[in-house]
Amino acid sequence: RARLPRALTFLYMPDEPRPPQYPRILTLAANVHSNPGPGRTLPVFVTSSYVAALDSAIDIWCAGPKGFDVARAAQERARGRQFWVYNGGRPAGGAIVIDTPATDSRALIWAAFKHDVPVYFYWHAVHWRHNSQKQGERDQNVWADSITFDNRKQPNKPIDDQGYIHGDGVLVYPGEEKLHPEEDRGLPGPVATIQLANLRRGLQDHQYLTLARRLGQAAAVDAALQAIVPRVFSEAGPSVSFPETGDAYEKTRLSLARAIVAAQSRTPRLAITDPIMFDTPEADRILTTLQVFPSDNPWNENIADRPVAPTSDAIVRSIGRDQPLGFNLDMNFVIVPPNQPRVPVRVLLYPEESDPGPFPIPDTAPIENWPLRHNEDTRALPKPGMTLALFQREGSGDRHLIVVDPLNGRLHEFYQARRTDHGWQASQASTFDLTSNRLRPERWTSADAAGLPIFPAVVRYDEVARGLVRHAMRVTVRRTRREYAYPARHFASRETDASLPRMGERLRLRRDFDVSGFPAHAQAILRGLQTYGMLVADNGANWLLSIAPDRRIQGLDSLARVKGSDFDVVVPTGPARAADEVRVATGTLEGIAGKAPGVRAFLGIPYAAPPIGARRWKAPEAAPPWTGVRKADTFGNRCVQTTPFPDMIFQSAAESEDCLYLSVWTPAKTSAERLPVMVWIHGGGFFSGASDEHRHEGTALASKGVVLVELNYRLGILGFFAHPALSAESDHHASGNYGLLDQVAALRWVRENIAAFGGDPAQVTIFGESAGSFSVSALMASPLTEGLFARAIGESGAYFSTATLPLTRLADAEKRGADLAARAGAASIADLRAMPAAEIINAAGREARSYAPIIDGYMLADDPWGVFAQGKQRRVPLLAGWNSAELKPPPTTVEAFKAQLKSRFPNDEAAALAAYPAGSDREASLSAVALASDSFIGYNTWKWIEAHAATGQSPVYRYLFDQILPTANGAPAANDPGAAHATDIEFVFNTLDSRKLAWRADDRRVADMMGSYWTNFAKTGNPNGAGLPAWPTWKAGGGGQLLRINANAGAEDEQHRNRYEFQDAVERNRRGK
Repeated sequence: RARLPRALTFLYMPDEPRPPQYPRILTLAANVHSNPGPGRTLPVFVTSSYVAALDSAIDIWCAGPKGFDVARAAQERARGRQFWVYNGGRPAGGAIVIDTPATDSRALIWAAFKHDVPVYFYWHAVHWRHNSQKQGERDQNVWADSITFDNRKQPNKPIDDQGYIHGDGVLVYPGEEKLHPEEDRGLPGPVATIQLANLRRGLQDHQYLTLARRLGQAAAVDAALQAIVPRVFSEAGPSVSFPETGDAYEKTRLSLARAIVAAQSRTPRLAITDPIMFDTPEADRILTTLQVFPSDNPWNENIADRPVAPTSDAIVRSIGRDQPLGFNLDMNFVIVPPNQPRVPVRVLLYPEESDPGPFPIPDTAPIENWPLRHNEDTRALPKPGMTLALFQREGSGDRHLIVVDPLNGRLHEFYQARRTDHGWQASQASTFDLTSNRLRPERWTSADAAGLPIFPAVVRYDEVARGLVRHAMRVTVRRTRREYAYPARHFASRETDASLPRMGERLRLRRDFDVSGFPAHAQAILRGLQTYGMLVADNGANWLLSIAPDRRIQGLDSLARVKGSDFDVVVPTGPARAADEVRVATGTLEGIAGKAPGVRAFLGIPYAAPPIGARRWKAPEAAPPWTGVRKADTFGNRCVQTTPFPDMIFQSAAESEDCLYLSVWTPAKTSAERLPVMVWIHGGGFFSGASDEHRHEGTALASKGVVLVELNYRLGILGFFAHPALSAESDHHASGNYGLLDQVAALRWVRENIAAFGGDPAQVTIFGESAGSFSVSALMASPLTEGLFARAIGESGAYFSTATLPLTRLADAEKRGADLAARAGAASIADLRAMPAAEIINAAGREARSYAPIIDGYMLADDPWGVFAQGKQRRVPLLAGWNSAELKPPPTTVEAFKAQLKSRFPNDEAAALAAYPAGSDREASLSAVALASDSFIGYNTWKWIEAHAATGQSPVYRYLFDQILPTANGAPAANDPGAAHATDIEFVFNTLDSRKLAWRADDRRVADMMGSYWTNFAKTGNPNGAGLPAWPTWKAGGGGQLLRINANAGAEDEQHRNRYEFQDAVERNRRGK
């Protein structure tokens, strides 16, 4: 250690261990950790992703890119452990194999920098004498026959293969070759490979990134990382996101170099070599040159001319008009050098709303209130004679810790920080970019209750010495309400009294207040309050400012001459339409007013990357982020499709492969409301349709107290095309269900982002009609949807019949795809991806409308019939049914209908006639409607309901929609047998006026009733509610009652079970069951 002070020493456990090896590892680790001597400090290392069974044993986890969980790494670091990465693995990281682009090894170093990995552990530099991967070839000739052991049986795989892991492992080749003299180069030493050269370049890139970050060029660093490694490790999609040629790396390195040069030319050279305490002349010199957030940041905004809020008097009165302005000498900080060692912090109370470490906390970091004794909370003060080292460990209160890292442009703040024998811990940890206006995520706290940073609000000596505090200040009040105003992101109250201030409420000292008689330092503060104001940031005593506990600040007691009545509440700053703005993971959205008061709409939100070019026929990838505010005022493109049904009237401008958009309607006033969410999946036979049809405009449904989401998904050949080559390139060896995978991606987007719209991600109801209802049944049967929804509604259709939208197996679908590729003249998938979509559709001809979901072994692991029979479906409440006349064939005669039965059911003619009687032409015509409707939709939906009622262990509600549409003149057509397919949509969404029919009062009443049933179910899992006809639950085997929905709605017994049992016997015969 004396000779190699920077060497890393650790105990290497069995490589990539399996469960049988766990007991030995636990024993070895226990021996090390219990060692009474210095040996107990030896870290225990393992090449493995995190394994709970080894939790107590491991100090250093080292995962491959494919097993590197970013969130888990942050958690382990917070516990004081390390998380490294080793070797390679596409698409989560580069692969060190000669078969892949040489720049893959360079990408690995970028990935390590992005996710704060301190060590890249390389398994083997010379593989040629240690090849246990292929027995009998330990002395292979690597010059002629190098090994790619993960794909060694497939030597001709293309370089865009996503399965490469590590491969030959060769970084150097032998210059002298004794085992294979014909390859001897006569060089006394190793020969470097292009992989090694790219590792070196990656390390150089790492230095550029590090230097740029130290110089405060956070934006340039973030842009570079987004350009090179946007999605790596556990954030990776199904294909690589990093460049595969060197040009992009060189271009990005040049941009970093320019940022570094520019920063050095405009920034005074700050020599920060050691931590600097806040109350020193050295700190003053640094802070005088430091720009704390951009000049247009809310903290730095001049609000002298902002209008007074209408509620100003009431809010000031609630805080205390006659109470004095006070202060706490509380918020200290430490300034650290750019190379300050980082240490883990264990986050105890708000880990989900904290930023990942490690953090540059020095040994001299001060805790709030150090070193003076002036705070409302006397228990939080340092005791007389207490040292800083002891105060770091003992005491109560908020115990804020603030670390300023000027040259890296970062601010780190901690709530209830404490040093222990095991390192630092805190209840919350926040990191802010001092060069950015980026706010914390919606509803996230920070080290302060309002979700705001503390440091930019603290009154410092260098400011009062210059005569003006040029930023907003921090103030506490005793009571706040359950809301927050820009720029705050979090509330900390249960009270809803509108006279109470919100977190982030901004108060300004009246312009006519005379500050001339105050001491100089107090004047600097008061002038700042007249120009920049103060923000409510936490609950505490009323009217208390946060001032650094710096003995040099004088005259503060004079502030008590200022009273609450000397302040006004101003209208919040921020975007002009802040009420219509929402922040999601990829950026800020600006919505529009809905078509009813109180509802906002956000249209055309990308939930996945455009599936174009190389992304055609690939699983959806994460949507790219945007900068600024994206207007969400128009629908996105609808997906490419064959001729849509005539009742589909769209609002979108065009068809395109770039179509993975969704829209949100929300009645929530704030994101705090946590309303139930309904996600609509449109119908259209899987070859047509879109989320922007007029008849399912979302305002009316959202007005009933739900957040509504409607999504597009890929259709037809572009959504459901399978091919052997597509399956081979997939990590899951599957293809063909891209449209369903889009739906899953949209549901994941909802889970991650819907809270920003006031929705509750734990209360999601999926619902759809026709193909949308088939989709709901598939999502219930899929292994990929766990935790994505809590309830389901199906309107007309489910995957329980081979007669409608039959599910084929992957092998058959692949053969069909290969046949189509041949007809289209495409020799490869690359050729097909290069062809315009219209050419592929034309090559398919009439078959283009028949591409639909398949059993691919991944999205659909098995037929839903079997999944539900075994009770392996999502066990959620289900509301489902169909329409009374899904199909309406023309009137027929007794003879013609009997002939039809004989032709369709030659072995079951008598049973068919018993189920569908034909005693007269009228009865035969009605039975023809029933047979067509049952065969098309009724039976498969009935079977779904029966199966879930039998095995789903959740409530089931069954309905029959029977409100027949009026004609253009009013009354329904004479002898109309019932409600046709898809005519329920306008009633569910209460969008009757999207069709020019003579709607009756009964129609509007039924529409309001259906919307209430559907939204009640979304809220509670039970559709019943005040003023609605009672709707009993359904029981398998004919128990319970269904609800007939029409102008005379009511519960009734099942009337035609014999028909569905007949259909069930036919279906079982088809399946051989």
